[in-house]
Amino acid sequence: MRITIVFALAVFFIFTGPVSGQVEFVTPPSIRWVTVDTATGYVGTAWSASPDRDIEKYAIYRDSLEAKAAYAVDTVSGTKRSYVHKTLEALHRSLSYTVAAIDSAGNISTYPPSHSTLFLEATYDTCESVINLTWPQYKPWVEVDSLAFYNIYISQNKGPFRAIDLPKVNKADTNRIHAVPENQEYCYFVEAVHQDGKRKSTSNKSCVSTKMPRHPAYINADYATVAGETVSQESIIKLSFTYDPLGEIWDFDIVRGKNFGNLNFTVEKLKNLHDNPVIYYDTVPYATINYYYRMEAKDICNRMVDSSNIAGPIVLKTERDSLKINLSWTPYLEWRGGVGRYYIYRIILNTQPDTILLDSVNYRITTYSDNLKDLLNQGVEGYIRYYILAREKEGNPYGIYGQSRSNIVEVHIKPDVYIPNAFTPDGDGQNEKIGPIFTFDSKTFYFVIYDRWGGKVLETSDKNNRFWDGTVRGGQKAAPGIYIYYLKLTTRSSLIIEKRGTISLIYP
Repeated sequence: MRITIVFALAVFFIFTGPVSGQVEFVTPPSIRWVTVDTATGYVGTAWSASPDRDIEKYAIYRDSLEAKAAYAVDTVSGTKRSYVHKTLEALHRSLSYTVAAIDSAGNISTYPPSHSTLFLEATYDTCESVINLTWPQYKPWVEVDSLAFYNIYISQNKGPFRAIDLPKVNKADTNRIHAVPENQEYCYFVEAVHQDGKRKSTSNKSCVSTKMPRHPAYINADYATVAGETVSQESIIKLSFTYDPLGEIWDFDIVRGKNFGNLNFTVEKLKNLHDNPVIYYDTVPYATINYYYRMEAKDICNRMVDSSNIAGPIVLKTERDSLKINLSWTPYLEWRGGVGRYYIYRIILNTQPDTILLDSVNYRITTYSDNLKDLLNQGVEGYIRYYILAREKEGNPYGIYGQSRSNIVEVHIKPDVYIPNAFTPDGDGQNEKIGPIFTFDSKTFYFVIYDRWGGKVLETSDKNNRFWDGTVRGGQKAAPGIYIYYLKLTTRSSLIIEKRGTISLIYP
């Protein structure tokens, strides 16, 4: 027997029926679950039937938590136990649903506590390379401790969905972190599972892309070359880098270090770069220390995503050993094509600099000796300079051929005079003449040679005719033995140099 009660419903109906007055009490159904169809995005609701026998209809309501009311969605036959609401709103937020029973007399039950759809949010943390998954608890099951667990499903690059197991705090935990690689497409949905194993509630499908700006396919260190020296004896290093123009990263760092394997000092941060190639000048302590350089591409999280080969300029050093200048230099590092050859240049500083190519050596050789003996008759005075030029050989995959110049080293050539102590004018082409050899261009010159009895065998003030060929009195051979010489000359700086000594004339 039904009990007649009086009550008012604060709802909106899409069917006609009493809203107040004498009504029969109608037992409400109970909600089993609400779920989102991942294929369509529609919301499905399922309920247990009211135990009353004359239930004619069921009314489906959607809660409005903001207005604290329920809006009628539709009615279905009393034989139905489920309903699909063709709305896509559950793809954007959580929706709550409940169901009321209506008997044949039009009496409507109260509606049971609503169930809400699981709304899954997937967000990509670009700097941590993880996707954060969050969703609300399925409260009706949590509140009565009937939630068994949550399943998480994933689809990668539009592939089939599969279950994944991500670390969680407890079975009701609704936050997960999924570490992922870049430039992939992921879709997820979550499934709440009741302890009976039959009832399940599925969330919306949430998709996210881990696309990152395209990394440059290459960064090439074209060269590091000494472009000049400052008055404070510092070297100006000119750097050139070429990078892939199809890349989508425009922030780069130029880094350097004294150690080839530890380039940890950032000399310049280049933002929103569009120059290609990149030209940069760095000033470093002169010649004594070598520096290595690299250009690094940085993503939006300031992580290095690609880097160039290393560029290490040549550092040249010299040592003087009598009439030899010994050169040694650090090898150039590290062209992608490798070093082709090293070219050794000498600059003579007289009235006008005269640069000549002394020689070239292959990439395995980093030393060279320059014998100045051939210069001593040229009147060289002051400084001689040297530098090394390296050229990249063919083989760079990007068609770039670098060139690098070392620092310039100066060698001081002091005014000096050298006279051999013997000669052999025997016609064999070796040591046929004797005379003073000097490293400067003299202003005045006087040279005389005496035999043992004090007779002059040579006297001249012409520096261009200062060599004795061992003949006397119209071409006769002088006697072998010891001869005495005297030399007096003046340098361009008015320094007077005098020398006295003996020479031996020998016939082998």
